[in-house]
Amino acid sequence: MFGCPGCPTLINRQPSRQPVSRKPVVFVMSDRKDMIVGASIQMRVGGALEDNIKEAARLVDDAAGLGASAVCLPEYFSMPCLVGAANINLEGGAASLHDVLHDVVLDVSGRTREFLEDVSRRCGIVLAGNVIEVCDEDYYNACMVFDCGELAGVQRKVHLVENERRMGLRSGSGFTVFDTGVGRVGVLVCADILYPEACRVLGLMGADIIMNPVVSFQNADKLTAAARRSMYVTRAFDNSCFIIKAGGVGRSIMGSELAGRSLIAAPWGVTGSCESDDMIGVVSSEMDMAVLGRLRKENRSLGHRVVSAYSQLLE
Repeated sequence: MFGCPGCPTLINRQPSRQPVSRKPVVFVMSDRKDMIVGASIQMRVGGALEDNIKEAARLVDDAAGLGASAVCLPEYFSMPCLVGAANINLEGGAASLHDVLHDVVLDVSGRTREFLEDVSRRCGIVLAGNVIEVCDEDYYNACMVFDCGELAGVQRKVHLVENERRMGLRSGSGFTVFDTGVGRVGVLVCADILYPEACRVLGLMGADIIMNPVVSFQNADKLTAAARRSMYVTRAFDNSCFIIKAGGVGRSIMGSELAGRSLIAAPWGVTGSCESDDMIGVVSSEMDMAVLGRLRKENRSLGHRVVSAYSQLLE
């Protein structure tokens, strides 16, 4: 069954212990060159490395089968849950990470990069996924963007959360965009999306699509749930871009219970989202680049800024 342009596509993949949804799948594909399909992968995370890779591969294949050419995986999608693992104690902070987790990080990151490169090439897509990057003696939460098997760029997370600082990770130093076959792609890793200045920088660089791999916690304040969702539309509207948010379900690397909350946002609204926080599946939606280009030309906040009035932002 084929849906109207702009309608979201949803594939449900429930864990075996839950009933599988029988809701019909709406396929959204287009032959227009200025119309692409973006996809957000909501998958179970926190398992063993190869189990995580296997699930990610299956869901990315599903997304590619729907015609998706820009796909985002959740933050730390391939990392196992570290809390409770034998001989691993994160209470020591940076020293613990260097001394105990070095081999684990290298193994997971190397296998993850190999996976991203191979699947991106095999499916002919732009694929974004996170690794813990090791650079000399430093560790970064880094999102790699592969375009048909070629590394388009790496974006390090700038605004770390408390647990990442405890683990000894270092912050990235800025933002950039990458030229790909689907347009200019930027990345805001998880909490980076909360800072409007970060998204504005990518907007000024001409980002067409912003990938936002996230970890969302089940205990987040429900009072602000609707506001958090509308924030994505605001970011997309202000900066004339599409945003693909991908979240995992299961357990974080520090053992916290997660909620997916994956969605795709356009300047005119949320065009696709998961039916529930614990659903496993693919959210897919068309992205009209011709309309985006027109809206960007009309966006006065990008081209008519009085920069001299914003000096407080640099303090």
